[in-house]
Amino acid sequence: MNVSSTANSRKGIIYGQTAMPIDWRNENELSLKNQFIGVGDDWGAWIDFPPGFRFRYFGGFLSAEYNRVWICANGFVSFDPSNSTSPIPTNIPTAAAPNAIISVVWTDLVIDGSASIVTGLFEFVSKREFVIIWKNALHKASVPQKRLTFQVALKEMPGDNPANLRFSQSEILMSYQSVSSIDSKFAHGIADQEGYKGNGDLSDGDFLGNLNGRTLRFYQPSNDFILKSLTIEFYDSNVDSNIDIFPNDVSKVEGYHLKYQQTPTRDPDLRFFKAGKYEPQDANLASANHLRLGDVKMLFKNSDNQYVELTPGEQVTLQFTAPRLQEDKRDFIIILEGHYFRIN
Repeated sequence: MNVSSTANSRKGIIYGQTAMPIDWRNENELSLKNQFIGVGDDWGAWIDFPPGFRFRYFGGFLSAEYNRVWICANGFVSFDPSNSTSPIPTNIPTAAAPNAIISVVWTDLVIDGSASIVTGLFEFVSKREFVIIWKNALHKASVPQKRLTFQVALKEMPGDNPANLRFSQSEILMSYQSVSSIDSKFAHGIADQEGYKGNGDLSDGDFLGNLNGRTLRFYQPSNDFILKSLTIEFYDSNVDSNIDIFPNDVSKVEGYHLKYQQTPTRDPDLRFFKAGKYEPQDANLASANHLRLGDVKMLFKNSDNQYVELTPGEQVTLQFTAPRLQEDKRDFIIILEGHYFRIN
């Protein structure tokens, strides 16, 4: 059996950006606070989000949904496993680590005894944000030396309702309460897990003064990811096989991962697979070939957090080996999980 699909997946996710008057979260408005005073130069640490708080960043269904964040004294946060504390800013985006980065003022900063990094939960009505404040951070390369205060607010990812927000990305607010021009370059903006895309810049230090009293909002302008086509072909013409596409409702199929299952029995009147109706068995994935990347079979393992990504117009071909039933018939259910609105 061969399954071919073209789609727009995580690589199609983009963030928009807008600037507005400062929207600052005061330290006394935060709960569950942590305060790191005088932690020094090139400090970094993983900080857990509050219980139940998840942040979705360039991710789809059950991917890139984070419950902790790496915070660096040098003015950025990241979800990258590199644990980078680099004081040298780079272009945004770039393939070099750190990736999955949110850079507010990425430059060489020191959290000395007069400075601190504060984290905490900001709650307003039913909305929750995890806030990181760099307070009075020292920019040691400036002459005279300068102090900077800025923050980033990471909004909790949307839930399943309303449906148009399902699987959409978390918003980000970068706010600059007290900053001025500095004597070195700095980076500001966001980039995805591969440095493939993002919104940002490596700027001269003079530009930082233009951000004083401003907030930069990063948001997802569109949540419409479409599975453009799905082609299913059986190589064994002697086998009587029935195909079901399993959506959450009759108008949507949601998926980043293709899951392949065999059912030992079939209800001929059942249009959509009902949980608990059958005891499905996994069909064996014989091969997976990406139009551009070649063999990507290992990316279809359930045990890791990787997955095959398709940009518009690309294709991955899956070949399955499915066991025969005693009645010499095979029934398949193809389950797609993630954020696709429709099949054409």
